[in-house]
Formats: sequence, C-alpha cells, structure tokens
Amino acid sequence: MTIYLNTIKRILRRKMNLLLIFVMPAVLIITIMMFNDSALMVGISSKDKGKFFHILIDDIEKRANVVYLKSEDIKPNIIEGVYDCIIKIDEGFSEDIISGKSPKIKIYSIKESNTSENMKIFLNSYLNSAKNIALACNNDSEKFYRCFDEYRNSKSMAEYISLKAKGENARKVIQSMGFALMGILYFLSFAATIIMRDKRNKTYYRIFTAPVTTKRYMLENILSFFTLAVMQILLLLYFINVLGGNLGKSFFDYFVILLFFSLFAISFGTYITTISKDLRQAQSMASLVITPILMLGGCYWPIEIMPKFLQQLSKFLPTTWCMRACEKIAYGAKLRELYIEIPILILFSVVFFLLSSWKKTDITV
Repeated sequence: MTIYLNTIKRILRRKMNLLLIFVMPAVLIITIMMFNDSALMVGISSKDKGKFFHILIDDIEKRANVVYLKSEDIKPNIIEGVYDCIIKIDEGFSEDIISGKSPKIKIYSIKESNTSENMKIFLNSYLNSAKNIALACNNDSEKFYRCFDEYRNSKSMAEYISLKAKGENARKVIQSMGFALMGILYFLSFAATIIMRDKRNKTYYRIFTAPVTTKRYMLENILSFFTLAVMQILLLLYFINVLGGNLGKSFFDYFVILLFFSLFAISFGTYITTISKDLRQAQSMASLVITPILMLGGCYWPIEIMPKFLQQLSKFLPTTWCMRACEKIAYGAKLRELYIEIPILILFSVVFFLLSSWKKTDITV
C-alpha cells in the first residue's frame, strides 16, 4: 500500500487541493446558511370571514408568512412568482366545512417546489380532518369547534413539522449540497491529475521497475482518491450540520449519495487524465467541462428556471441525478426510495471507468 499512502500525502501537501477540498465549498456553504433566509410566502384571497377561516389562517401563519390579497391581484402575483403559493377561498367556506361538504378552496402555484407541495399536502390533510370531525359532530357547529380545538391541540396535530422551518432548512441544505458537489468534483478531478504529474516527472515509469503492475498502481491511486473523498464528504456534511442544516437522521443518506457521486468524480478525473496529452491539457479540460456540468445539473441554481431544452439536456448529467436525490432526502425520502438516482450514478461511474481503461499506452523504460 506504499503508492496508496504516498498519494494521500502528496495530495494533502498541495495548498490548491486543500482549497478545493475544504475552503472553497466551506465559504459558499457559510454564505448559503447565513444569508439565505427566505421563508415560505403564502398569499390569501378570501371572500369568507367565518370562524373556521380565521382558525385556518392562524394555523397557516404558524407555518408561513401570510399576505392578504384582493382577487384581482391573484393572476399578476402568480405570473411574477411573488408567492410560493396563493390560496383562494370562496364565500361560504366555513359553513361548508361545518356541513361536512367539500370546501370551496383553490391553490395556485407556478413554482414547482416541494415547499409549495408541502403546503398543499398540509391543507388537504387539515381540511379532510375538519370535514371528518364535522360529519362526526352531525353538523353541530358548537360541538364541531370544541372537537376541532381538541384536535388542534392533540399530538397528531403537533406532529406536523413547521413548513416554514422545514422549507427554509430544505432549501439551505439543497443549495449547500450543490456547493458540496462542486468541491467534490473539482477536487477529485484535479487530484486524478497526479497520474499526469507522475508521467511528466517519469515517476510513473520508474515505479514499474519494481514488482508493481499497472492495475495495482491505478487501483491504489483510485483507493487513495476514494479515501480522501470520504474525509471530504464527512467534513462537509458535519460543517453543513453544525451551521444549521439540521441533517438529523438523513446524515447517513446524504453520505451514501455523495459517496456514489464521488465514484463518478474519480472515474471522470481518471478519464480526463487518460485522454489528455499532458498536465496542462488535463487541468484545462477539467476546468472547461466541470463548470457546465455543475451549472446545468442544478448545483448553482434550480433546474426549473432554465429553458426547456437545457432541462432536457440536464437529464444526461450525473449532477442532476445527485441533486434530485439530495432534494428527495431533504424532504423526507429514504435511500430505498432513490432506486432511480443511485443506479444512474453507478452507471455514470462504470461508463467513465470503462472509457478510462480502453486507451492503453505502451510503457517503455
């Protein structure tokens, strides 16, 4: 394991590598955690002023910032994307709830975000519970409000996580993961150029005067890259967590996903060194290709804001699938539910490792 240990020492000795491993992603993550405080914004337009309406608004305000709108303001605000969602409530809403009827309510949103979806899920569950309580109370309004107050104070209601806090935290974590991917991809792609340095310094060729095969040399190098990737991922996740990312039980899920992505980053860096003629070309090629991969993959901004043809193009990038996996985890998904994203990341890694192995160079001593 001499090559393995020596490679780790050589990589950690270079200040540029330390910058790519920790400093650059850490600074960006701090920026996200400190300044990205946007809360869930909900617009309310209502013709109903009944008691249940005020109870509903009170519970929504615990989970989001609420702004009251006129009905004519709904369309322009939806188009401009001012609010995460706008709730329109028709006249007779409170009476319909007490009567056990389907409530007259509409939810508008053009932002395809899990945050607005969570609000829709909350409202559906909230109103269905109210409807069921009303039916059980035989449309008796006094009994209904008494029972519904008990429901609101019950454990089942208390278990709802604040959408405002959850939405803010999820957005911060997702954006932080984007910058974590940036650090991983840049570091591992440039770390793989150590093979080019060995070739330039003739170290690569002198190694084979000893009983060392090409496969062993490559395997120990890849293993050293993977070890450093594990260290980088653990530190970045710990950093996100202590800065308020609140990864909780999802820490391990994020760790596994980033490990799969690091395998792609290693395979990609190895492929770059394989097709490059010298160190300068390898570094230039990595810099030229990595930035678009990160941009189109949603690491810097949401994929949804890009033109349709770029959204389609992004499906062919591993960063897209890793960010999708991170987004799903941020909103409660488990590893077993990522049965599409994980195999795709593995496939990308396998393809680039195979491409790296196809080009052979004769070694002359």
